[in-house]
Amino acid sequence: MGAFKPCDIEFSWEKATLESEAKREVCYAQLSFFDKKKDAIEQIPFDFYYYFRCDGRPDCPGHKLPIIDWEIGQAYRNWRYKYKPEELLLQKIRQRWLDLMCAQTNDLYFYVGNMQRFRDNFMVIGVFYPQK
Repeated sequence: MGAFKPCDIEFSWEKATLESEAKREVCYAQLSFFDKKKDAIEQIPFDFYYYFRCDGRPDCPGHKLPIIDWEIGQAYRNWRYKYKPEELLLQKIRQRWLDLMCAQTNDLYFYVGNMQRFRDNFMVIGVFYPQK
């Protein structure tokens, strides 16, 4: 896990490849730490991405990282009832994750991490954006 300062940031989404319900249920069938059954979290039909370059690195070729922050998925689940049609919902998510969080008035950092199985594949797991 690490944090760094990005620049030249763009935001996008793509249709997600949804896992089969049976496959997901197997994962959630395991008992939690407190011996309680976990309920499966509803999948969302989109993957969200940041495109950026590393700040202070003029030789940086640029990166495209998926955003796996829990907050973006929950925003989709909550806002889909408020913002219809779906294109409006996606624009509202873009507005929050790009226009608000990545605003020039913020001192922006991305928290990134990877998984042991995929050590070379990093993901944005959070955004820290206090005002300058």
